[in-house]
Amino acid sequence: MKEFERALDEWAEDDSPTEEQFHNKFFNLFFSLQAPDFQVARIFIHWIETVFYDYIARFAECDLRDTLEVAHLSFLSDIHSWNLRTRMKQLRKRLGASSTWRT
Repeated sequence: MKEFERALDEWAEDDSPTEEQFHNKFFNLFFSLQAPDFQVARIFIHWIETVFYDYIARFAECDLRDTLEVAHLSFLSDIHSWNLRTRMKQLRKRLGASSTWRT
């Protein structure tokens, strides 16, 4: 996960980091790691859910944090396993809310 932190730091150090640069930086990182894409995606999702928000607390600039928020969420939406997981959560929630046979 240090690779993700390093990539994030490099992105943040740019003069004017953008969402597109974030995507390019992290897709390039995904492809450079010696692991199947689905495994890297799962590690990235785990990093986002467990480390990311604590790590980005170091970025004080509001504009940077706003751009980062949009960038990482849009990047997640490009990851197939994230979309499947999100869809499953929605289906479970809908099933739980509409199901009368459960006790």
